[in-house]
Parts: sequence; C-alpha cells; structure tokens
Amino acid sequence: MSDKTKTIPVTFKKSKDYRTISAHGAYGGVTPSGEVITHLFIEHETFPDDLIIEIDEKGQRIKETRNTKDLKMTRELQVGIVMSPGVAKVVGEWLISNSKKVTGEK
Repeated sequence: MSDKTKTIPVTFKKSKDYRTISAHGAYGGVTPSGEVITHLFIEHETFPDDLIIEIDEKGQRIKETRNTKDLKMTRELQVGIVMSPGVAKVVGEWLISNSKKVTGEK
C-alpha cells in the first residue's frame, strides 16, 4: 500500500427481508429511466383447475387424471432487481466468471 492509498473495511449485513431463492431464468430489459431491470423466475407446470380421482369400492384411490389440453408452463416471478447499467455489467461479468469456475471453462 502506498502513502496515497488507504483501505476501507467492509462488513456484510443481511436485511430483515433477506432470503435465498432459486432461479431457472430471468426476464427483463431497460426501464424508461435507463436502468436495467431483471425479474428472476422459476418454471413449473401450471396447476390444473381441477382433477378427476377414480376410486374403487373401498374408497382407495386408483387413478388421478387431469385435462391435458390445459397443460401450460408457469414462470413464477420470485424477485425483481433494478440496477444501473454499470452495476448490471459488473454483476453480469461476475456471474459469467463464477459460472466458468463451476464448469471448468476458461
């Protein structure tokens, strides 16, 4: 460290709303004010409106069916993140760098 530089200690603290989420993808773009917005989502089969359960004479379930013409996928938004373009670029590079560490890519 030279005489013209100094160090600043940084402490991490979780907010009361902090949570860990899973994400299968992201959707977003640029806001009217020029920030980058991304919504992290998970994907799953859409819940059916109804099911038909077939039971035997003893009341035991034999089969469960649903109308397959209604099959859809749902992208359930978990959290939205708004960043400046500079922060979005740094976060994107950080994600790519860590992804390469996991996959062994150079």
